[in-house]
Amino acid sequence: MSIQQNHHKPDHPKMEPSLLITGFEPFDGRSFNSSWEAVCRLKLKNALLERLPVVWDEPTRRIKELFEEFKPHTILSLGEGHEGWFDIETIARNRRASRTDERGSLPRVGFNCASGAPSLKITTEVEKLHKHLLSKGYPVRISSDAGNFICEETLYCIESLLRENRETLKRVLFIHLPPFETELEINEKSTSVDKKFLESFASGLLRYLDSEILIPNRSQENF
Repeated sequence: MSIQQNHHKPDHPKMEPSLLITGFEPFDGRSFNSSWEAVCRLKLKNALLERLPVVWDEPTRRIKELFEEFKPHTILSLGEGHEGWFDIETIARNRRASRTDERGSLPRVGFNCASGAPSLKITTEVEKLHKHLLSKGYPVRISSDAGNFICEETLYCIESLLRENRETLKRVLFIHLPPFETELEINEKSTSVDKKFLESFASGLLRYLDSEILIPNRSQENF
């Protein structure tokens, strides 16, 4: 996998990716980001794996470019969140915190989309996924606060793309993972969030998504 190019196309030269899966580069002085450590080890024939920079506007630009080029039917984005649990994000807010990115820059504007709604309710149903992950022992919550930083920008971008491209893009998800090399409880046992654990979680998540149809809830589109 070429880190310099930041993405990895499907191994089969004639196969176009049906999934776009994104993680992030390390930030805040850390050496690893659990989201990319989970994504980069996935072995899928039909997925495009993309490492996004923690830089304002770059996730939106890059995801839109990849969507226009490959037209995936699913976008799964992972980020690094709270210690001790996972968050399935359900609200994308159209505002940005006054926080410097990895280039030391503040956001140029205070919103993710000038013409966008103040917030977007994620239209892909997540309740079944939440119950599935809980049944496997993962501490996971349904969250309505993606943080007003680069992860929230990414969430707003992918939900907007879904609403604008219903014929092509069928579902989008954003999940925050615990930070790399922290501890969490799995089935009442302390577990390290290491590379092996993250690979196992991501592989299991993709198997579940491959077997389940998470249907967008169009009643949420006016939110």
